[in-house]
Amino acid sequence: AVRPTSGCERLKELCEGGECSSVLALALTVLHELHVASPRAPYFEDLAAAPPPGVPLLWPEEDVMRLAGSSLLPTNNGDSAAAKASAAVAAAAATASFEEDVRPVMTAVGIEYLPPDVCTQTFFCGALAWVMSRGLQGRVSYELGSHSFCPCLSTNGPQGSAVGPFHLPLFDLLNHSSHEAERCTTLARANDGDAFEMRAKRDLSVGEEALWSYGSHGAAELLRTYGFVESSRNPYSTVMLTREEVAAAAVANSASLKKQPGDAKTAEARIQALEKAGRLPVVFTLRADGDGKVTKVPEALLTAVQVLVMSKEEFGEWLAAGGIELGEGFLDEESLGSVVGCLLKISDSCLQRYPSAKAFSSGSSSQSSLGLMCKAVKEEERQLILEFKKAVFLLAVAEEDVGEEGEEEELLEEEEEEDEEDEEDEEPAQDTRQAKKRRIDLA
Repeated sequence: AVRPTSGCERLKELCEGGECSSVLALALTVLHELHVASPRAPYFEDLAAAPPPGVPLLWPEEDVMRLAGSSLLPTNNGDSAAAKASAAVAAAAATASFEEDVRPVMTAVGIEYLPPDVCTQTFFCGALAWVMSRGLQGRVSYELGSHSFCPCLSTNGPQGSAVGPFHLPLFDLLNHSSHEAERCTTLARANDGDAFEMRAKRDLSVGEEALWSYGSHGAAELLRTYGFVESSRNPYSTVMLTREEVAAAAVANSASLKKQPGDAKTAEARIQALEKAGRLPVVFTLRADGDGKVTKVPEALLTAVQVLVMSKEEFGEWLAAGGIELGEGFLDEESLGSVVGCLLKISDSCLQRYPSAKAFSSGSSSQSSLGLMCKAVKEEERQLILEFKKAVFLLAVAEEDVGEEGEEEELLEEEEEEDEEDEEDEEPAQDTRQAKKRRIDLA
């Protein structure tokens, strides 16, 4: 239990007044308990003695650059200068957040609770990493599109919790599984929210590990927030696409066809129109359906591509209609080729982010635990983009009403032939959860 102090009361006041997010308040509490309180409470004594969480927020720049190509650091494979620049942007964002969001709250709480010598970015990030990796019952959110390793601190974020997360001793030692069949426990608020209760979903065997779910997260999100990846394929894989990638693909695809958008200026004007109409997310997300598959093109992405490639006359009609959502119901024979071509161009552009499977396994540095985690994240995303290409082909086949048996499989086999050859040399990813937390043996 955390000792009641004037600092705690002040943090509570700031949270209730909307001047401090719940994530920031908990991180500052952990900072106090780890570096100021004496003696430490047993729970924080255990945290102080444990290795720090393996989240990218704490990685040096040379290790962060290993994520180049993934949704966490989206740059093309082999572009080390772009990777270095992106890593520097992420580091600068973390520093800016500390100075703008954290330091004023530290000052408001007072030097008795947080003396100047502990009010450093290094100490704070160490405490924040424990909140990210061990916090339960409250979503940690990130600024979408910024590729930041530091969560939202000024507010509870677009998907954050106004009341969590919480540090729950013992419960936070249980590991995660993305697979429903492996999960055997549930955690929920009890007694009108004054307590937490974990229950077994079924009878457990002696020695069986108690697993539960941290959420439907792909490998990139598990690594960014919790500092580990799983050994088996994640059924909730995700890939983030930026609006810049989508617009660039539309321009590149239209150049040879002499169709819209034709140039970057026109594409940007249509991107702005999509944003004004509320049809443009900060990032586009490709998400597996829970079985590791992508069965359809996301509506937001399909609408954006349709608007980018439509004729000037159609664009005017779309604006006059109020910028409505489009989708498969608005595809016709005339637009299908441009839309499918643009979606395939997006896929091919995204695949350029990742090395081949052979390149993944070469070099001694890739065989370290950290290197294997980065490899697993990028390979999972590469596979998801290949699944997305299948969904694009299926869209084309469905809209053209192609009835020739085997044509669809033929198209897909052509696209996958090279990837299958690469994957022969690929090594399975190692499960890094054991390095993250202690295990609990049920006696």
